[in-house]
Amino acid sequence: MPMINGRYYMNPGYGRALERARLAEAFRGTRPADASDEDESWTNDAINYFTQPQRVSPDPDPPQGGGSQSAKGPDDTSWWDELINAARPKPVPPPPAPQAPGVNQDALEQSVDQSRNRTLTNHDVGLIVFQETKSFSNRPDSSHPIDIARENLAHAVINGDLKQGYARPRTAGAIEPSDEELRNPAVRAAYESSMRAARRAYLSPTDPTNGGIHMYFPTTPTQENFLPKPYNPPGYGIKTRAGPYNNSFVNRDVPSHNVYLNTYE
Repeated sequence: MPMINGRYYMNPGYGRALERARLAEAFRGTRPADASDEDESWTNDAINYFTQPQRVSPDPDPPQGGGSQSAKGPDDTSWWDELINAARPKPVPPPPAPQAPGVNQDALEQSVDQSRNRTLTNHDVGLIVFQETKSFSNRPDSSHPIDIARENLAHAVINGDLKQGYARPRTAGAIEPSDEELRNPAVRAAYESSMRAARRAYLSPTDPTNGGIHMYFPTTPTQENFLPKPYNPPGYGIKTRAGPYNNSFVNRDVPSHNVYLNTYE
């Protein structure tokens, strides 16, 4: 019984035809680089070679001394599997994931600043926070960075505008600083901090004031209710407290160099 490509066939003609078809499928789409589209002679040569009936001989005697046989015998068909595997198309790795487009930070900030809450734009909110806190600065024993305290104040201003519009609690005006003021490094830092605070408050999914709309700047770490004029109790319960901070401008409203930035109901 003749063997063709490691398989026994009673009918050599049938076996040769079948193995030619298998080889043709295995070599489909592969050819030498210099072969033309019409030149398939190399394929036919390979098919003719590999589909010739092969002589079957007994297995050679195993080597003496217990060693392993490294040479492949005539019945060893592993060469066929290796050939088929080498001819198969290799999987193509998926393309790299596309990179997310970069964010234009200037355009984002401008968009947030121009966004309107009710009667105030978010830029107005930043200006109010700036005018209220421009003389305040961090100190080593502050409970929170002043940026966080300003963000709490921005939440209160936004809440007041959303709830009451023009009737919101009274604050400083939304007044732009002059160029001369902004040449002062401390004033410039307070201005930029206030604008960042307003943007963060506007974009934040949470509100640490829990809807608070009032702000007050005591000179002691009091937890008492805020009693605005005409001081009718019980006043407004405290929501957030931060401080102490330095106050460089002592006046009637803040008569101390120590100040706390609190928000209330």
